[in-house]
Amino acid sequence: MAQGSGSMQPLSAGNIVSAAYRLYKSHLQQYLGIALTATLWGFLPFGALILVIILMSVGKSGGLNVLLLVAWAVLLCYCAAQALMNTALISRLAFQELTEQPETVISARNQLRSKVWKFFVTQFLVTLLLSAVNFGLSLLQGFVLQVLSGALGSSNALVALLAIILNLVTLGLYLWFYARVFIPEVPLALESGIGSSQAISRSWELSKGYSGRIWLVILLATLITIPVYIIALLPSLGMAGTIFTTAINPTGAQADLLFAFLRAFALTMVLLLVINIFVMPFWQSIKALLYYDLRSRREGLGLQFRDRKS
Repeated sequence: MAQGSGSMQPLSAGNIVSAAYRLYKSHLQQYLGIALTATLWGFLPFGALILVIILMSVGKSGGLNVLLLVAWAVLLCYCAAQALMNTALISRLAFQELTEQPETVISARNQLRSKVWKFFVTQFLVTLLLSAVNFGLSLLQGFVLQVLSGALGSSNALVALLAIILNLVTLGLYLWFYARVFIPEVPLALESGIGSSQAISRSWELSKGYSGRIWLVILLATLITIPVYIIALLPSLGMAGTIFTTAINPTGAQADLLFAFLRAFALTMVLLLVINIFVMPFWQSIKALLYYDLRSRREGLGLQFRDRKS
């Protein structure tokens, strides 16, 4: 166990990722149970959508179809809110463990239950902000490239070079913005008296000057988790290659191949759901560590950090 205060040595990106893994490993059963709950909530609307499609195909009433779609949209929002609340629950438990103030799952969930719709609104606002930033940067990039092409000629090698540089700059700006709004659900889960917009502002405030470090943490965690997702995609990728080969050299068994691809796709979806259950706690532990580290750096909290070796 290492203790820290306002003057403690800040955690490095590698320390955050490794400590998040140890924290996740030491609470594996607890975190996986919550992740399973969040994943089932997230999957429920898509299972219900199959039933809605069947009912709409059988029914003859346009009004009933509209009612079914509205009911499904409400279910989608409710389930998304529950899934997001359970996801944030992992970060809350992880942070409380770091600060030597552990909570039970039931107690922590009860604390967050009243905020369930705030988690939904927070995620909606973050998605809206990121979409707006992406759209604005794309427009700006297109405008600048159009001006450069008009001034120098579209076939000019300098324009191609400037286009590459501009792409890198706009990508960097987007990633900078993404890092600034990476952890709003954590302060929402832990701090009292704040709403969705305040949670986003809190993430923005805490991450000021540290977006580069945050992205280094994200990169390290992505490099760790992405091979697992690639494994899940192998069944569909293998069948896609077979179908492509058959399309070039027809064998008369295209229908069988299509059904085989659908089976492989279904297997991929199941694998992705299972993998998400195992990966989600790791990412939420990382967010808890980032929140802890950013608060320590910016606010000098006298926090106590338990670095479990088990």
